[in-house]
Amino acid sequence: MALILSADDDPDIRNLIKRIMEPAGHQVISANDGQAAVEAAFAHSTELDLVILDVEMPRLRGLDACRMLRDDPRTSHLPVVIASGSLLPPYDDVQAAGANSCVRKPFSPKELRDAVERELTSAAARS
Repeated sequence: MALILSADDDPDIRNLIKRIMEPAGHQVISANDGQAAVEAAFAHSTELDLVILDVEMPRLRGLDACRMLRDDPRTSHLPVVIASGSLLPPYDDVQAAGANSCVRKPFSPKELRDAVERELTSAAARS
């Protein structure tokens, strides 16, 4: 089981991510904007296993939140999955921000689960 932080300003998307990830055995904590995501990540940095970020959020965009997580030693190791409908391939902005992967909205439950499992497996192999 992994502890996943999910940040999206849309409560329906936050609920959807919980409904996808919890039956897969993961625990999900949610944030409603980028600033809240960074604060939650710092607060839970020792237990957290992965972060899912939307891009377009109030107070702090997801890519900026990702950069902040990458720049802090408490969270720099965490895999980050960007889940957004506002970006188009080849996702250069996502890579530049330091995210590990991107899932385009609308995503299927399988697409999100596969991206999360891939990044969790990769992180475990690096440890």
